[in-house]
Amino acid sequence: MRRFGALAFAMAFAGCAAGSALYETTPACALLSEAEASAILGQAMTSKGGMADPGMYDCYWDGAGGIRLEFALNDAALYAPSGQTASDEFDRMIKATTAAGDAPELIDGIGERAALHRSENPAAWFLTVVAGGDYLTISLTGATRTAILTLGKTVAPRM
Repeated sequence: MRRFGALAFAMAFAGCAAGSALYETTPACALLSEAEASAILGQAMTSKGGMADPGMYDCYWDGAGGIRLEFALNDAALYAPSGQTASDEFDRMIKATTAAGDAPELIDGIGERAALHRSENPAAWFLTVVAGGDYLTISLTGATRTAILTLGKTVAPRM
């Protein structure tokens, strides 16, 4: 896995502490319905629920044709006690991945800020979105660049 892929994977699972439980739905799951995911990705998608800790939520979907989708959402309240913001976290991510020689592509028109990266092993897309004070990482395997950008455009206004 390329450096950013490993970083995004670690960020995506940062909220899954040992005491976390798998829930049928979480605030991350509420960003996208199964019907919307299926329409965007072109195959039946099933929500598997997600993990939840205060301010940190995951949601997982599996596709009938092998597509895997994950949302890792950190809400604005998570950053408030430290005086930091989701935008500060985004800046740290850009700086770290660029310093590692794997700068993501900045994307206009999705949320307040967005960055896209492709991992080669496994082949996956990662889209990080800042919107409404929240920070979302979308991980998508088995689908296209267009699909992950469409997912980002769909969910960013709901954050």
